[in-house]
Amino acid sequence: MPGQAGIARQSMPALPTSASAKQNSSVDWALVREDGLYFSGRFAGGIRADIRRRLPWYASDWTDGARGGVKTLTAALYMFFGCLAPGIAFGAYFDQYSGGKSGVVEYLITQGVSGVIFAIISGQPLVILRPTGPITVFISQLYRITAPMGVDYLSVQAWVGIFTGLYMIIIAVTDSCAYIQHCSRFTQGSLLLVLLLLLLFLLLCLLL
Repeated sequence: MPGQAGIARQSMPALPTSASAKQNSSVDWALVREDGLYFSGRFAGGIRADIRRRLPWYASDWTDGARGGVKTLTAALYMFFGCLAPGIAFGAYFDQYSGGKSGVVEYLITQGVSGVIFAIISGQPLVILRPTGPITVFISQLYRITAPMGVDYLSVQAWVGIFTGLYMIIIAVTDSCAYIQHCSRFTQGSLLLVLLLLLLFLLLCLLL
C-alpha cells in the first residue's frame, strides 16, 4: 500500500506555483495535493487524477467489505436505516405539497438506484446518498411555482435535473471543485446552521 500511494502521488500534476498561492499561508498545500483540490490546468485533469489515486484501491474496497463479516453487516444495516429514515420523512413531507405526484416511493427508488450506481462507478461503497432538507425545500417550492403556471411539474423537474447534471459536468472537467479549498470552518458551520433551520422548519410543518 505505501508503495502504491507513493506512485499515485508522483504521477499527479504539479501544484500551482504562483506567487499568490505561495503567499497564502492559510492553505495546507500538502493536504490539497492529497485531496486533489487544485487546478490542474488540463481538461478533466482533476477527474484523471482522482482515477489514478483511487484505482489501486478500487478492488480492495469491495473485497475488504466482503471479508468484513459482522462489521460489514452492521455497517450495511446502519447505512440502510440511515438512508431509509430521511427518505420516508422528506418523501412524506413533499407528498403533501405535490398532490401525490412524488412521495416516499419515488424518494426511496431514486436514492436506491443512484446510490448503487454512485458506489459502483466511484469505487466508494461507504458513501451514503440520501435526500436532504435543502433539496426537499427546493423541489417543494418548484412545485408551487409550476402549479399556478399550469406547467407539468414532473417535466420541469426532469429539465432541472438535466441542467443540474450539465452544470456538474462542467464544474468537474474545469476543476472548479478546487474553489472548495477556500471554504473555512465558518463557511461549513454556516451551511450546517442553514440545514438545521430547514430541518426544524420541515418538522414544524409536519407537526402543524
